[in-house]
Amino acid sequence: MNKERDIRAEIIADDIVNLTDALDNAHDLDDAWRRITQAIHYLSAKDTMLKTKRDMKDAKKEERD
Repeated sequence: MNKERDIRAEIIADDIVNLTDALDNAHDLDDAWRRITQAIHYLSAKDTMLKTKRDMKDAKKEERD
């Protein structure tokens, strides 16, 4: 079974570029930067959590082998 590639990150990246091009004042740019940065921090935290969970599972597997 072929799994389709998830293109949502690509769409979001394109949307960020389009948003950046559309914003024309420091206040709106600062607000967008703050909101997007918070979302990136959330994404990073979940990525770290899943990688750590995988690493712990792999370590337990190695202990059994």
